[in-house]
Amino acid sequence: MPHSFTPGPWTFQPCDEYTNCFDVLCEKDYYVATTHDGVRGDRNADANARLIAAAPTMYEFIASSASNGCAEARKIMEAINAGR
Repeated sequence: MPHSFTPGPWTFQPCDEYTNCFDVLCEKDYYVATTHDGVRGDRNADANARLIAAAPTMYEFIASSASNGCAEARKIMEAINAGR
């Protein structure tokens, strides 16, 4: 199935200017997303950046599992494709 997103791998790194801020980048160092801790001082920016950076790998795993007969993976792929 063709991708409708920026292909991976994606990586993440700390932002240059801010603490608790992370940039998610694709292979050509284009920005995919930036995460930062919320106004309330949440400490989730690192975890969020890691999750976003793993998205292409997770997508490929789910797509492969679905094509190999995994019913749960097929449900997930249906949900992903419903958003297109």
